[in-house]
Amino acid sequence: MWNILDWLIANPATVSALVSAAATAVISVLTIKLANENTKMRKASTEPHVVAYLSPDQSGNGAINFIIANVGQGPAFDVNFIFKNDIDNFKANGVAVGNHTGRTPLNTLPQGEKYINFFAIIQVLASEPYLKPFEIQLTYKGINEKIINKKTTIDVKQFLGTNVPRRLGVHDIAESLQKIQKHMCSK
Repeated sequence: MWNILDWLIANPATVSALVSAAATAVISVLTIKLANENTKMRKASTEPHVVAYLSPDQSGNGAINFIIANVGQGPAFDVNFIFKNDIDNFKANGVAVGNHTGRTPLNTLPQGEKYINFFAIIQVLASEPYLKPFEIQLTYKGINEKIINKKTTIDVKQFLGTNVPRRLGVHDIAESLQKIQKHMCSK
């Protein structure tokens, strides 16, 4: 043990060089890891992430909308969606959207944007026989021209037993204003 300690004391320049070499190796490994993380973050900050889902219409009119949204950090191009469904089941449940041979892909779906389309009325969907779960095939490109294919399954039973909030529509507001006007005029 004293021989090692004596050697370290007798050779400070060698010890210093070994410590510097070890520190340099550690810093090199950490720099490579940091560069890889930066590459991943830069890539994630420009990639789109397109999702499809159903949502109650914000007007509270009982409509359910089919929405394609870009929740990613970059624009999506040539966005296409195909319903993998039972066409007769869609028709029986009053579904307003479907596959159309003449429909072309959405040219661009910027980050944070949504494509909203009327899907059906909740009262029709909430009655038996229920709409069968269906699949949506999404295809789109990012700025790097890489084609992304995704599948998602949607089941309208997610809305059963829920209370879709009702917001006042324009007609409700107009009626309320007329009532206020009649009340004010009668005094």
